[in-house]
Amino acid sequence: SSDLFTSGSSCSSKQGLEMLRNCDTFDSLHEVAMRLASDLPWKSPTDRRAALTAVTRRCCQLLRGGWSFVSDAMASVRVLSGLREDGLLDPLHSIQLAVADAVLGLCGE
Repeated sequence: SSDLFTSGSSCSSKQGLEMLRNCDTFDSLHEVAMRLASDLPWKSPTDRRAALTAVTRRCCQLLRGGWSFVSDAMASVRVLSGLREDGLLDPLHSIQLAVADAVLGLCGE
C-alpha cells in the first residue's frame, strides 16, 4: 500500500526485508521490491544478494497460496514479469516452478 513508504524515503536492508515478509499481495510486494531496488546500488554484495533472495522467496510463498481466478494469475504474472525485467528474481528457476504449480492448481491439476 502507499503508506509503506513516504515519498523519497530510503529503508535499511533490515526494514526492507521485514516489509517484504509482511507483503500479502503481489502489488504490495512490488512496491516494497521497487523501494529495495532503488537502494541496491549502494548496498554491499551480501545485502544485494539477501534482497534478491528475499524478493524471490516471498514471491514463491505468495504463489504457493495459489490463484482463485485467471484474472488473479494474470495480475501476478504482470508483477513477476516486471520484477524479472528489473533483475529482482533470483534464482529464477524457483519462480518458474512456483508459477507452474500455481497454474496446475488453477487448472484443477
